[in-house]
Amino acid sequence: MYKRLWGISTLLVVAVLLLSACAAPAAPAAEPAAAPAADATTECATRDPVTLQLKWVPQAQFAGYYAAQGEGYYADECLEITINPGGPDIVPEQVVAGGQADFGINFIPSLLSAREQGTNLVNIAQVFERSAMREISWKDSNITGPGDLKGKRSRFGLAATSSNCWQRWQKPVSTRTRIWN
Repeated sequence: MYKRLWGISTLLVVAVLLLSACAAPAAPAAEPAAAPAADATTECATRDPVTLQLKWVPQAQFAGYYAAQGEGYYADECLEITINPGGPDIVPEQVVAGGQADFGINFIPSLLSAREQGTNLVNIAQVFERSAMREISWKDSNITGPGDLKGKRSRFGLAATSSNCWQRWQKPVSTRTRIWN
């Protein structure tokens, strides 16, 4: 019964998504008031090629880059952008340092680790105000701050274990389990 209900629900979701993709485009919004001449779109004879290396495969966290490309925002700035997807074996710092990309997206600890090893890279922006990396614990564990983690076991996702910063702070027990020093 539940398998059949799940299957029907899945088919309905797929059908709705397909139908919405085939829908006519929305009517264009009213034109905004004319901007001053200094803000007018720059005409360019040629666009400068720029390559952006993502940390991971295309997904929601990178939607803004793809949306800006689709909306022509890069072209408006005379840029011809190539967005390269990442993956488990892609290290954006290495790709940028090797000259295969102009910009890379990654966690700041990874950039700091690359700089510590002598890679000549510069952090030009942080997209998010706070890091997405978090430590959480059960309320009944009585862990309320970093000091309470001493001697405790912790488990991290692949992104956290690949960061040299995390590895320096912990003693490995297995590939993805650490004991806090």
